[in-house]
Amino acid sequence: MVGIMRRRILHDLLPISNPRDPFDEVMATLRSSGHNGAGDTLAKTYDLAADLYRGAWPHYQASDTGYHDFLHVAETFLAMARLIHGALLGGVKFAPREIAVGLTAAMLHDVGYLRNDEEQECRGAYFRSTHEQRSMAFLGRHGRQLGLSAREIDDGRDMIQST
Repeated sequence: MVGIMRRRILHDLLPISNPRDPFDEVMATLRSSGHNGAGDTLAKTYDLAADLYRGAWPHYQASDTGYHDFLHVAETFLAMARLIHGALLGGVKFAPREIAVGLTAAMLHDVGYLRNDEEQECRGAYFRSTHEQRSMAFLGRHGRQLGLSAREIDDGRDMIQST
């Protein structure tokens, strides 16, 4: 049929063949607007999330939800970087630490779906109604090891709550 446009999806713009591709694209996007977004914090966050979602983090089980998986959070991370990039191009000023907090919150916004060792019987989207609170609690427990200050952790928790 002539005139029908195929809907574009994020995968069309960045086919992900390697789990590190979204991180590399985020860093390239930030660099193109003169920022590195506190790259060390972002690298730690990305690596932590990758380990969490594949079940390689102590006391956590691999993701078993079809949509709220590592690909989803990596794409959310990339979408947030593109939103930040657009704002920067539009003249909005962000400190590198503000960028790091926003991107950390994007990357960890769904870790509340992941089961811990005591939750073996819970499957799939069992935590749908509580995952934001669980994700916020996770950031509260682990934000320091990502290099975030107490204020940045609070700000990140607020961002997760808004999802």
